[in-house]
Amino acid sequence: MKNTLKILVIVLFLIPVFGCNKGLPERNLSKTILTPNEIKVKYGDGNELILGDKDAIEKIINEIKTNNYELIDAPLSVGQNFTLKITGELDYLSTGYLKLNKTYFKAIDEKSVKDLDTYIVSLGKVNIQGLLPGIK
Repeated sequence: MKNTLKILVIVLFLIPVFGCNKGLPERNLSKTILTPNEIKVKYGDGNELILGDKDAIEKIINEIKTNNYELIDAPLSVGQNFTLKITGELDYLSTGYLKLNKTYFKAIDEKSVKDLDTYIVSLGKVNIQGLLPGIK
């Protein structure tokens, strides 16, 4: 009976800590995201681009840093215009998902997500002929 009671207490303690992610507060991850020397962009049509321009990188990183994120179990949407490989442990998907050390976060500010999507696609279209046909 003592063991059952101990297990029940442990379970009751762990549910709020590790339970469902819904209702968790927004998170600002700006201190976690460092500015890299380059960003690898993989577009949805398979094209790739290495961004090395310091101004473009700073604009992208600042846009990602200024957003708040909520912890989620996994992305709720599939397909994207691009994925940014920022570091070995940090990816950003055009749909506003941030993957950090195998943990997913969803951006809160949809306008910021859309603005960044437009910017990254425009950078690609300048550098890669025929990129993402059908998207202006």
